Amino acid sequence: MAEEIKPTLESLPGVGEATARKLCEAGYRTVESLAVATVAELREVAEIGETQAKKIIAAAREAAEIGLFVTADKVLERRKKVGLITTGSTQLDDLLGGGVETQAVTEVFGEFGSGKCVSRDTPVYYLNDETPHILSIEDTYEHYRQISGERPFEEGTVVSTPNVKVLSLIDGRLRPSDAPYIYRERVKRLLQLKTKRGRVIKLTGKHRLLTLTEDGLKWVKATKLRAGAPMAVPPKITHTPATSPKLSLDDAYFSGLYVAGGSGPEIFTTNEKVLAWIKSYLTKKFGPPPTIHKDERHERTVYRIVLRKQALRFLGDLTKCTSREKFVPEVILGSSDEIVKHFLAGYIEGGGSIGCVIELSTKSERLFTEISYLLLRLGVHGTGLHKDTHHRLVIDGDDRVKISKLPFKSIAPRAPTLSSSSFLGYPAVLVSFLRKSYREIFGGGRGPITKTIGRKSCGDETFYHVLTRSRIFKHQAFISNKTVSKIKTIFSNQLGRLKQLKEMVSEMSSDKEFRVLAHELPFPLTSVAPRLGIKSCSIQNYILRRAPHKISQLRKEIGAEIDTRLNKLERAIRTLGAVSELDWDMVENIEEIEYDDYVYDFVVPDGRCFVGGHQPTLLHNTQLAHQLSINVQLPP
Repeated sequence: MAEEIKPTLESLPGVGEATARKLCEAGYRTVESLAVATVAELREVAEIGETQAKKIIAAAREAAEIGLFVTADKVLERRKKVGLITTGSTQLDDLLGGGVETQAVTEVFGEFGSGKCVSRDTPVYYLNDETPHILSIEDTYEHYRQISGERPFEEGTVVSTPNVKVLSLIDGRLRPSDAPYIYRERVKRLLQLKTKRGRVIKLTGKHRLLTLTEDGLKWVKATKLRAGAPMAVPPKITHTPATSPKLSLDDAYFSGLYVAGGSGPEIFTTNEKVLAWIKSYLTKKFGPPPTIHKDERHERTVYRIVLRKQALRFLGDLTKCTSREKFVPEVILGSSDEIVKHFLAGYIEGGGSIGCVIELSTKSERLFTEISYLLLRLGVHGTGLHKDTHHRLVIDGDDRVKISKLPFKSIAPRAPTLSSSSFLGYPAVLVSFLRKSYREIFGGGRGPITKTIGRKSCGDETFYHVLTRSRIFKHQAFISNKTVSKIKTIFSNQLGRLKQLKEMVSEMSSDKEFRVLAHELPFPLTSVAPRLGIKSCSIQNYILRRAPHKISQLRKEIGAEIDTRLNKLERAIRTLGAVSELDWDMVENIEEIEYDDYVYDFVVPDGRCFVGGHQPTLLHNTQLAHQLSINVQLPP
């Protein structure tokens, strides 16, 4: 096959040697560049008339085959040469069919601005070389700015964060995900959002939070949220240490005791069993028994244990902290669940109030935050209460049960009781979604035929009231785990049944089989009438006498209707699964506040969110277009 000759500037009508030279000097070196030029541009750079400029552009377009009809075989030949370039995000690559096409311009657009950010003092949870850290997002930005510098982007700047991973929602579960950049810009105002469980989040209006609507799970801008809106929060944080533990279980318990009740070279307790344990531990680990002083001026005797130098060296910087500077040792944050459990047991026994509810109190905001994240390692959520410099975490209900199983050294906590701050189930707005799904999949009367999910068969069941009665949960904030689990089981069973009916439809070959199928369908047969182009009342006659339509047409249209309802049912089951994988809080108040400072955000190509806040919260990452614009500048 002869090689195709590429047209040159001089080969175009009206372009001589002098004109070609002027065009090249002006940057028009190819026929394609002339094909997209304007008449005014050519008139100016080539010093030619308007008519001649029009002729040159028209000739260039014809030679470059721009704006012309092309045969399919030529298009196919061109498509065979198209390659795909990765965007750096597997999810976006899949959306684009494998990546960005070569030999084409791919435009990525969205709402203007990268300002989906949080305030500078927002703590964030991230992993660096598998080591977990909880720092303010501002301190994280500054740390990496000192290492790799920053570069301008749009209204702000970005820093590179190599080897950093955040916890992100991938396939409905929290998993470590690369966060290669942090973005920063300055804003004048923020929204301050407060929740039922004590979360206080300061963020821009464009920042999105994961909520639940009657259409399912959605990331919604903060400006669109209202009081009473449900807000998804992480159910649990998992961490597997890369190395063997550096602490023993007793070391972890003692560290927890000191963080709760220690100050300088001393540790205090009123619990005689804990006192006996401390004496035994210090003697075994560090040598001579500690000095112990008794203070009997209070209702309960206070024991003051004086620590020796070896114990002080073991505790390190903890002994130099004031009550407002206390923290969880980094080695605890990166340890196994067993180490965490023993540390929390020591902390709660050393300074917690243990009764029908558990209350943890501290003057250190950092310690409040780090304890909140440690508790989530156990799947425990506390309710935060803040007044002046005092920060409290209240734990009750099902979470209180989990805490009671920690390896305490003294008397076990009393049996738990539920309270109004307990997590009692899932947001009641889920009812709207389920009711809508029920109507679209199973709704409608069946006449004398008893429906699998209907008033006659399930009228006394709570789950049926949830699916059919619009006012029953009007003033209820949550619905129970038991009810949601029941609906999920019913929907899963019906999914299997619909798939069986789909097979029956594909094998249907007679009027008799059609009548049997009509009685088995969990939805009204009348819903197929529009597909057949007949009235709803007419299709009922098909069951009583021979169907005038061909069986093949009935097979096709009933199969299509089942497919539609299968898709909706699968979506409902997926949403139920996703909702049950999350924990939930509720927005109580949103107000605009003055700020005039920097806001920050991680760039997370996969998963689109990260965990942050003084109490762990799912926060949306900054726009994906930002990540793409940087990726294309990086060397291979």
